[in-house]
Amino acid sequence: MKKVLLRGTFILMGILMAAPVTRAQDAGKFIVGTKEAPPFAMKNTDGSWSGISIDLWDKIAQKNGYEYVIHEYDLKGLLKAVENQKIDLAVAALTVTPEREKFLDFSHPYFDAGLGIAVPQSDRNKMFLVMKRFISFEFLSVIGLLAVVLLVFGYLCWLFERKKNPQEFDQKIFPGILDGFWWSAVTMTTVGYGDKSPKSFGGRLVALIWMFTSIIIISSFTAAITSAITVSQLESSINGMEDLYDVKVGTVESSSAANQLEEFQIRFNSFSNLNDALMDLSLGKLDAVVYDAPLLQYVINDRYSDQLRVLPNTFSDQPYALAFYSNHAARERVNQALLEVIKSPAWKDVMRIYLGH
Repeated sequence: MKKVLLRGTFILMGILMAAPVTRAQDAGKFIVGTKEAPPFAMKNTDGSWSGISIDLWDKIAQKNGYEYVIHEYDLKGLLKAVENQKIDLAVAALTVTPEREKFLDFSHPYFDAGLGIAVPQSDRNKMFLVMKRFISFEFLSVIGLLAVVLLVFGYLCWLFERKKNPQEFDQKIFPGILDGFWWSAVTMTTVGYGDKSPKSFGGRLVALIWMFTSIIIISSFTAAITSAITVSQLESSINGMEDLYDVKVGTVESSSAANQLEEFQIRFNSFSNLNDALMDLSLGKLDAVVYDAPLLQYVINDRYSDQLRVLPNTFSDQPYALAFYSNHAARERVNQALLEVIKSPAWKDVMRIYLGH
């Protein structure tokens, strides 16, 4: 009798220990994780979820008779939750990558995307570049040097004129130097108000040297300003991946875009979500944001259409798939249903609703 009871106890313990592993499959109930990734996963005002990935999973669940609940995470938390089997699968705009394949099992891909680059709108970017050039250290250094030269020639002229021409050049040092500075400025710009002119031999010699020097200075200064506002200089310096090495780049942490930037050894700032990165880009804190092209395009069209744009060319294929924890028993059935859904005419309607094509 004791042996029977002992054997029954071990059997019961085995069942209880195995229960958590088979819970989702046996009960037909899935714990699904997702993240904000419009238009693939979007949280509605009533707390429900919609989007391309969510609609796909819902159709799969209906086909297979699954019940499910959705939990929200950020990208990093979502990947950890699947890996640690806190959820059955992740449903969002998740890219299949070699790194993720090491600890996750993916479904068949259901969408082919690419990485895109978001930059400020051309007009806004031109204005920003103009201002950036005019307040750059190099440009301000030139202005400072010019002021010193004006002061030197004004001072020299005042030294010669203060006694012979006190009516135009004050004998007191501070007002006198200001008079000299004013004279050198109007002489350089060829305005020549005529309110001050050297009378002494020394003053006129300084004036002669200054006039010829001014011609050179004005020519150089005009060329610098012209260079600063030339259209070819004002166009965005970012036209592709190769232009990201010397600018401020942002992306979402733990994303495939972050992996790609690391692979290319491009420095970047990490953000917990796409909207925060695009906000910094719109404020001029970043020069570019790299992320999945369809997500960039959707969010920019929805919130930043007058400020930001996505460059036309994409790079690095980004296949989207559902992500399961390793050896999930339901993956094969989900894959079969997924292929049926994406080949159906109804799926084209879903794509048209969210993407317009």
